[in-house]
Amino acid sequence: MTEEPIERIMDAGQVVIQAGDSVHQLQREMITHGWGQVPVLDDETGEITGIVTRTDLINTLGMSERERTETSLADHLEQALPVARLRLLQLVIRHAEARGDALYVVGGFVRDLILGQPSVDFDLVVEGDAIGLAQTLAASYGGRTI
Repeated sequence: MTEEPIERIMDAGQVVIQAGDSVHQLQREMITHGWGQVPVLDDETGEITGIVTRTDLINTLGMSERERTETSLADHLEQALPVARLRLLQLVIRHAEARGDALYVVGGFVRDLILGQPSVDFDLVVEGDAIGLAQTLAASYGGRTI
């Protein structure tokens, strides 16, 4: 039995989803056909590019709109910033988190990020002790707070 080819035990099925289809469409296909895994086809080539599982669907549906937006914006942020600025932002984030402060990128940069426009400078807002965070950064890396 263990030497039998996979094709003898597999069920090729006819259920597939296009990469551009909605999560709702995937959900309908899984419910209608009872499949827990659905191959994903590239919209242009028709080739299989991946597989979506019931677990993927549950995790996506269980994620709040805010979590999906935050994940999406975080991905865009990493792509939008030059490497040196991204590293600087990540360094400030680590220090803020270590202090228990919440840090937010705000202003025109966020607008440009959402609109897909280039922007090189960003403003930060600290929810917590902004002066203390600035002093920590200055003590660790040089500079001064005024």
